[in-house]
Amino acid sequence: YWDNTSLITACYFCHQKDVHSASILGNVSLIKGSNILNNQNLTNSTWCAACHYNNNSTDYKGNLIDPEPPEILNRSGKVPNNASDGTAFYNHSEIQNYKDSHCKTCHGSLLTGYLETSLNFSHRVGEGGGGKDCISCHNKSSTGSPLNLRVDGSAIEKGVHKNLNIKAYNSSATDPINKACWACHGDGTEPSGHPARYKLPRKCDSSDCHSLSQSVYNEKMVYSHFRNASSNSNPGNATNYNVTTSAGCQVCHMNSVVTKDNNPMLAIVSHYGSKDKLVDSFNCRYCHIDKDNSIDWGEATLINRNRTALIEFEKERNKLSVSEGGKIYLGEGYYLKLVEITATRDEALIQLFNGDRMVDETSLQQGRLYEYEAELTIDNSTIRTPVIKLNITSIFKGNKGFIQFEGFRIRKVHSERESRNNTNCFACHLYRYPGEKKRFIVIDREDKENSRDLIYYTSVFIDFISDNKSKIYSADEDNVITQLLKNEESISYPSLQKLLKEGETWNIADNYALRLNEVSTESKLAWMTLTINGVASEDAVITLGNWFNYTPGLAYKDGSKTNITVFTAKVSAISQGKPDFVILSDVSAISPAIMKITENSTLFGYNSSWLKPGDTITTGKIPVNLHAPDLFTDQRNWADCVKCHDSSWKLGIAGMAAISTQLGKHSGLNRNASGKTILSDNIDRACWACHTGGEEPLTHPPARIKARICSSCHTYQEKPFYDAKYVGDEPHGLEQNCENCHYRGSHNVVRFQVTPGIKEASLSPEKPGKGEKVILVASAHSGYRMTIKAAEYFIDTIGRSGNGMPLEPVDGLFDSQKEDAIAEINTTGIDVGDHVIFIHAMERDNRWGAYYPVNFTIVEMSYTSGILNNLKNSIYSEWSGIIYLIIVIIVAYFAISWRSRNL
Repeated sequence: YWDNTSLITACYFCHQKDVHSASILGNVSLIKGSNILNNQNLTNSTWCAACHYNNNSTDYKGNLIDPEPPEILNRSGKVPNNASDGTAFYNHSEIQNYKDSHCKTCHGSLLTGYLETSLNFSHRVGEGGGGKDCISCHNKSSTGSPLNLRVDGSAIEKGVHKNLNIKAYNSSATDPINKACWACHGDGTEPSGHPARYKLPRKCDSSDCHSLSQSVYNEKMVYSHFRNASSNSNPGNATNYNVTTSAGCQVCHMNSVVTKDNNPMLAIVSHYGSKDKLVDSFNCRYCHIDKDNSIDWGEATLINRNRTALIEFEKERNKLSVSEGGKIYLGEGYYLKLVEITATRDEALIQLFNGDRMVDETSLQQGRLYEYEAELTIDNSTIRTPVIKLNITSIFKGNKGFIQFEGFRIRKVHSERESRNNTNCFACHLYRYPGEKKRFIVIDREDKENSRDLIYYTSVFIDFISDNKSKIYSADEDNVITQLLKNEESISYPSLQKLLKEGETWNIADNYALRLNEVSTESKLAWMTLTINGVASEDAVITLGNWFNYTPGLAYKDGSKTNITVFTAKVSAISQGKPDFVILSDVSAISPAIMKITENSTLFGYNSSWLKPGDTITTGKIPVNLHAPDLFTDQRNWADCVKCHDSSWKLGIAGMAAISTQLGKHSGLNRNASGKTILSDNIDRACWACHTGGEEPLTHPPARIKARICSSCHTYQEKPFYDAKYVGDEPHGLEQNCENCHYRGSHNVVRFQVTPGIKEASLSPEKPGKGEKVILVASAHSGYRMTIKAAEYFIDTIGRSGNGMPLEPVDGLFDSQKEDAIAEINTTGIDVGDHVIFIHAMERDNRWGAYYPVNFTIVEMSYTSGILNNLKNSIYSEWSGIIYLIIVIIVAYFAISWRSRNL
């Protein structure tokens, strides 16, 4: 309204330009009216209104000044420019009091240190609004701000932010609610005007407040279950346990507010949010199964619908490769096979398989998008939609060419939707740490010069006191889970007390035990001993109702000792009986081994920076709330099959396959497979062998893709077959139900070692004379529909299998499950006396069975019997050869005839 290049023009605007005029007041005299110059009582002066309030009366004089000053009702329709800080023109029509004292409320910020007179006020007018007392203008009962910028101060005092920034410095008395305003609309300090970010206050679901990089207000961190969780500030990518939701924090928290007004939803939650009506923290299906609840709580995804989405291949590297002749699993049952690459390296012939069925074949050039569509049923409607999109990024041609590609694949979301227990949700959305459930407590923080803070923490063995505060912190979580499986709406919790019998030792943790030595006859005293690492650390007699405490000095810092109570328990009852016992309550036991970590590090999924002494961290259990770091979007480590499918996991996985990690003969299967994942055992590699083709899986094999059957490896030797025993050359290998005999429980493969065996054997004669020939006949049996390959015997001493004296098949060929074998033994070189013949048979793969012993005795022969025996042997040898040949011919004839008829 004046020339800003010269300060004197500001004087000219209100006063006449001729400073030597007799009427020095100039234009001011025209608007004076009943106003008093240099008035010291602003409550009865209207200097401001005379220039700025056009009430269609003679009191308004602003039109006498050129240019006309801003008119607060904007009746002229000439909206002036915004204020220098960007504040838009404010229509003051809601203001009823147009006295100077009322104007000073918002425009008197520059009067500090001056007398409040009309002279000083008119020369030191501050731009409207601002200051430390936000509520004085913005409370719903005030008139200093527009209606849509007013809040209910009394409701804020009942909400979760009532004590926000309460420790901020204030130069003079002010409503504490103002400090909360300074926190979100400024930097937390007392402002002299409108705070710098009064138009753009902090947000709850960004890096401003409830994020991993905690701000100055010590607010609770939100680790999971919020919108765009992955974009939340995450120093060093320390924790990535989160569930990204489709709605912001305010959508759910709007259901738990003290009051509502006309402000946007985010402002309503920020001003009036409470904890009174928030949903149960572990009841996932409350929102994700029921449609009405889903609408009420942020349009939560309904998992009982057949939903699909396209997700990126191998998102971490965004590049996959497959060699000529090879196949690669893409997910949801689809495989990509590279048939061949052209000699010019500009095109590749690819085939797409769904399971074992080829669904498409095409020749694809580098850089051209390939898209395969299929009919899918989504939300009860069948539509044709893309399920695979890929683009070849590189083609290589050498001794064995390969391609690199990127793209997207279809992904079914919650295909196990028929199973509606919360435990199904926990299977994929709850990070369970290895081993038992554990709890840790922060002991201390220490500022280290020129370095980050050190956080000291230790294990919590028992904490009945904290356990009583929340049903989620039940000491017996398995009890809670069991009831969740039965009836999730009604859960009871165990009593948190410990009954200790006289002479009994309570093993609280490893090398940590409490013993009740004795109780007094009048049931008023109890003698107990606490032992740590085998050493009696505390021995005391405790009176009924008193506490047993052990508070040693622990030197967990450099050289200095600090007294820390590592065990405490109240003796709440002592009883004489059979046996005598005490009841301990309010038990708390922590490890005396103090650990440390630097700030801004990961501690069991939590960012250590915000941890304070006394904070408790619980791992491997149901999260305490929806914001806990135990929750995350879904399983990412698909190679760790046992993590989810181990049947020993107490939660179980309803609707999903649970297996035993006792794989028997398959426990070493695929042991040498390489993988980037660090696994706890080799059972996972055995899973890869049958479910993913032997390689470490990058995605989850869908449930409908069946595992390889026994015959694929043991009969047909389909690559890779992991050096499986070959049974394709005998009837046993054609069996379809190997599980009937070789499975014991789920996935536990057994191999019976009872075959082959010798069922019976005989010698003729049983007591031959020395030098007499002996005929040995044995009946050998192999396993079910398997074949005897050989038979042998040893006399007196067992040698190496395969080096014994052979038995010949009676029918001339070892080719049956049951075989009669014969051998002729010359006793000339065998001493007179008792002897043992050890016989065994062999089936496939040179597997020899157990030995069958046959006892016989060689006797001394007389001269006469020797002559007769030699004659008999001579006659026998001539005729036996003829008879043996006739028997072989007859048996062979009938065998050939029998086979011809069957064929």
